[in-house]
Amino acid sequence: MISFSKIKEYMIFTLLFFIFWYFKSSFDSWLEESSKLFAISYYMYSSLFVLSNLIFGIVIGLPTLYKESKNRGKWKVLIEKLTFLGIPALFIVIISYFYRPRYPIFFDLQYFSWKNNLSLYAIIFLGYVLTTSFYKQQTNTSSMDKNSQT
Repeated sequence: MISFSKIKEYMIFTLLFFIFWYFKSSFDSWLEESSKLFAISYYMYSSLFVLSNLIFGIVIGLPTLYKESKNRGKWKVLIEKLTFLGIPALFIVIISYFYRPRYPIFFDLQYFSWKNNLSLYAIIFLGYVLTTSFYKQQTNTSSMDKNSQT
């Protein structure tokens, strides 16, 4: 059976996604033009670029977070997900945008990540992982019902 409330939720998320995508694209264009006009430093440009794409990844993960917010229980963090998915993505972001390499292997990593857009994907993926790493641990409702009956 078709759930119109689910369709409505996904339509709202889709609309928000496209609105954010439009503003992010406008911001990226403005940032690129401003960096040429006003000689914005590399670190300032990189920080704003990383932040806008990180927020984009977070927006992609919002439906999962919204779904979890409806559940009952305490908020928990999936440490394993953050450790094995988030840290490697963070490493790629730091190497690509904030680290001045002194060793040849890091030159190669930077070149590879920029050439293949791996750094961009890593930023978006990191935002998604951060958002979807939170969940609500289900509380045992049967024990709660027993306590309320006595």
